[in-house]
Amino acid sequence: MDKSAKLAELEEKTPGTRASSPQSGQDGRAPASDEAAALDKDIHGEMDRISQTLTQRVKELAERYETPLPRMVGRVAELEAKVNQHLAKMGFAW
Repeated sequence: MDKSAKLAELEEKTPGTRASSPQSGQDGRAPASDEAAALDKDIHGEMDRISQTLTQRVKELAERYETPLPRMVGRVAELEAKVNQHLAKMGFAW
């Protein structure tokens, strides 16, 4: 649907306003073209906000899962062995 068709549809849905009228109608509402422009701006702003939020979340997930689980399990086992050695040197027995 092209822009003029969308504008015509918006005019049909908003009685009392006309995109071609240069000033507000008797009900004090802005012309339909101003409403459409404001709505378009709001929609694009919200889409940008959502896009940025999703991008940030994808980055967080990529960082979180960057290291494969088998490598992490191996590293944990190495560190656990070191801790157990130190505890044994300090006299802890379990």
